[in-house]
Amino acid sequence: MKKAIPIFITLLTLALFINCWNKQENDVTRPVIPQYTFSGEILDYDSEMALETEIELSEYRMLYDVSFGTQTVSTDSAGQFLFETVYPGYYTFRVKREDVWLSEQKLQVEHSDTSAIIKIPNLFFADRFSSTGPKPALACSGQYAWVLNRSYLKRYNSGKEYLEIFDLLNVFKQNSDVWFTENNFEDKLNEKNISAMAFCREGVAAIAQPDTLLLFNRWDGTISSTLKLSRSVNGLSFHAQTGNLYSCSQSTIFKHNVDSKLIESIYPTEFPSLRALAYYKTIYSYDNSEFFLRRHDSDLNVTDTYVIIDNKTSSQISNIYDMSFDGYGNLWYTVQ
Repeated sequence: MKKAIPIFITLLTLALFINCWNKQENDVTRPVIPQYTFSGEILDYDSEMALETEIELSEYRMLYDVSFGTQTVSTDSAGQFLFETVYPGYYTFRVKREDVWLSEQKLQVEHSDTSAIIKIPNLFFADRFSSTGPKPALACSGQYAWVLNRSYLKRYNSGKEYLEIFDLLNVFKQNSDVWFTENNFEDKLNEKNISAMAFCREGVAAIAQPDTLLLFNRWDGTISSTLKLSRSVNGLSFHAQTGNLYSCSQSTIFKHNVDSKLIESIYPTEFPSLRALAYYKTIYSYDNSEFFLRRHDSDLNVTDTYVIIDNKTSSQISNIYDMSFDGYGNLWYTVQ
């Protein structure tokens, strides 16, 4: 009898469990998944005028066991949009302008309705300049361009092969929007840590990090002068109408004296990561934080804001290294 007691108890427990299960009629209720809305309006970045366009919302990570997938809605004439049912979690969204989808942005939907005002800059189409260097400084003037590349040569020492790596300054000439190598200057900029270049009246100017301005003879690449600056700078451009050089640091644009090339005016900005400057009828700046190209007036105030779109891929460009306009007013850029 002692061995039968545990079995009896087990059978009794199983019978009670089955009875309770039958009473519930197998009805297991799932928790209610909260639903909210995501709404807002899409405006032009500078004018704040409403844009009629499309916005695409995609799930990244849901907080509940639910699928949202990817959904697209259009704005109305007032630039307003509405996703009627979204769930708590993490999403990405992107907006179309002039038939180009801009880069994705992140969005978190908490346990409430979510709204946003999205400002979209204009598009500025540009071309990537082919480069092989880790720091491809670029300067264009008319149909000529200088670009800093990296060169690799096999050398032999005592019968052993090794690879010599050095910076190579390539000179290109443009023909029907295609650049052809015309010349190169070996060792002229090797190990000088060049961050930017610009053609100017005296030849070609370059910034050697962190605070040195070099001037080169444009025909043979020899250094004609070296000047220490009072600030650390990275970007560089030449204003053809005034004869001034302009450079920039992380959040400041500097104007250089026409003759001495020393910094004579300082223009603080609200942009935390200025990377490059270029000139075409006026000064343009680019920052690697918001990835915006900005057009400035003569007082360095911003008049227009753009995102750079690659002509070949129709994709938005970010994290450029240097940029320059050619003689036709086309913008060229390099990436690190």
